[in-house]
Amino acid sequence: MWTFIKKDMLIYIRDRSELLLILGMPILLIAILGFALGGVFGGNTEAVDVQAALVDLDDRSLPDGLEELPEAQEAALRDAAEEIDPAGAFHTFLENDDVRDVLTVTEMDADEAEEALQSGEVDAVLTLPEAFTENVLEHLLLDEGDGAAVELTLREEGSVYAGIAGDLIHGFTERFTLEAAAAQEGGAPPGEEPELGGQVTAAFEPVSSIEYYAVGMAVMFCLYVAGTTASKAHVEKQQHVYSRILLAGRPSVMYLGGKLVSGWILSGVQLLLLFAAAAVLFQAFDAWTVRFWLGTLLVTAALSFAVGALGSLITAITIRSQTETAATVFAGGIVTLAAFVGGSFFAVDQMGIVPLIGQWTPNGAAMTAYLQWSQGFSVSYLLPAVCKLIGMGLVFFTAAVLLFPSREGGSR
Repeated sequence: MWTFIKKDMLIYIRDRSELLLILGMPILLIAILGFALGGVFGGNTEAVDVQAALVDLDDRSLPDGLEELPEAQEAALRDAAEEIDPAGAFHTFLENDDVRDVLTVTEMDADEAEEALQSGEVDAVLTLPEAFTENVLEHLLLDEGDGAAVELTLREEGSVYAGIAGDLIHGFTERFTLEAAAAQEGGAPPGEEPELGGQVTAAFEPVSSIEYYAVGMAVMFCLYVAGTTASKAHVEKQQHVYSRILLAGRPSVMYLGGKLVSGWILSGVQLLLLFAAAAVLFQAFDAWTVRFWLGTLLVTAALSFAVGALGSLITAITIRSQTETAATVFAGGIVTLAAFVGGSFFAVDQMGIVPLIGQWTPNGAAMTAYLQWSQGFSVSYLLPAVCKLIGMGLVFFTAAVLLFPSREGGSR
């Protein structure tokens, strides 16, 4: 198999134009997209102004079950309820300076809010439902009921920043739950301590635009390696290289294995070079730490394995069909589609089923893992994506072996 790997690597290296495309083009796109959309990411919120309406229907009533408790226990729980104050905590959250930097909230009644949403005056409507305080306290203090949630309605069309409201509400919910538990144990009431800090949506480091598009372009352009692998296999067949391999009696699985390993190596090197270039040229990532590179190497190894196996699958289809159509369609359309659903161009979290589909593409699964790692998530968050990528690679290579013709022009 080493002969096949060496042959493929030499072919890749000699094609300078192809190397320039898969290395130079993503760096150029990272610079253009990263700087052009810099205001949408990270801590720079000057370009973000989400207009939201707040509809407060809550009557702030306490759970009826408190009156049935012994007097001392009832008094203690009433004190805890005053400290927790779910509706007050939410209003305090919205008044936080960091939140107000990105979210402009106007209180309205339900009809006004619906009309404003339909007309495009606001991007989102935040609603505290009736009995919000009662249901939350009933769940927290009495361990009864299912609690309550802030209702969020987003415009289907309009501002691309509408989804930011959803991230903010999710961040408030997680933080409120933790702080409410602390209040019950005698800690600070919700909304006071600990301070929210510079980022209100998560406890992890924000992703800058440069980092986002460095990952997005890297995982997108590594897919082109799979198409290139198949295109060069078609050239080999036209130049009778494949015929000589058959005459030499080499098993087809070795030929496909060579494509897998060479694509694995090339895409892995490509990914690492792009991350290194982003770190050096644009100061992206925490790239001067061993931790960053260990996690990056783990995800890169899994992603490049999947890409190498995908290249062997497209090679098998190309050889079987005796045309370059599969490689052309893949490079010309499928890569762009995969990049779209995987989030390479912009975040697709608010686009219904699209993010779910994206997570089952090699680039989408890897992009999530890379971004989580750069934000400081633990290695346990990487393992599902790594296992998914390895599984995809095994499926791709198995399909390649099954589809590959046993003889030139024949079928298995």
